[in-house]
Amino acid sequence: MKNKLSDKELKDIYLLFKAYSENVVEETSYISDDDPEIINQGSILTLLLKISGMLPPNLIKRLDFSILARKYGDWNRYPDPEILDIIDDCFESGRAIEIEYFSMGSKKISRRRLNVFAHNARYVVGFCHNAGEIRKFRKSRIISAKGMKEKYKIPRDFEKKEYL
Repeated sequence: MKNKLSDKELKDIYLLFKAYSENVVEETSYISDDDPEIINQGSILTLLLKISGMLPPNLIKRLDFSILARKYGDWNRYPDPEILDIIDDCFESGRAIEIEYFSMGSKKISRRRLNVFAHNARYVVGFCHNAGEIRKFRKSRIISAKGMKEKYKIPRDFEKKEYL
């Protein structure tokens, strides 16, 4: 009896379990809610660890990015209403905000401190303390937000129409 899985089978299993562990899978008809022994979060994480050890590291990086892109990409996620409230509150009160942000370019999640200069339904624009310049961030990629005590003023020469 052949017990070894092909690379394609391992990749498909890895993607399925990784997507489920990140709460990206919407249809879970093959996962039993009534019988947690069939499949549960702990067994999924154990299988992910085992399978990821069997696949080439560069493939795991690519697969992990594809899951993050689906989870935080523009096509699959609406901004969290609590995050939107924090952005509004900090903008109105002139307080800095700290966010966790998924960058499609770097394929990473980073923590950033912003002075919000403007925002609309999709984007927030402000001075990014990490980058040392004005940056634009897509709201659907903001994972968390926290208002800070630090106050700021929007520069007089800031032109909203240049960014939004």
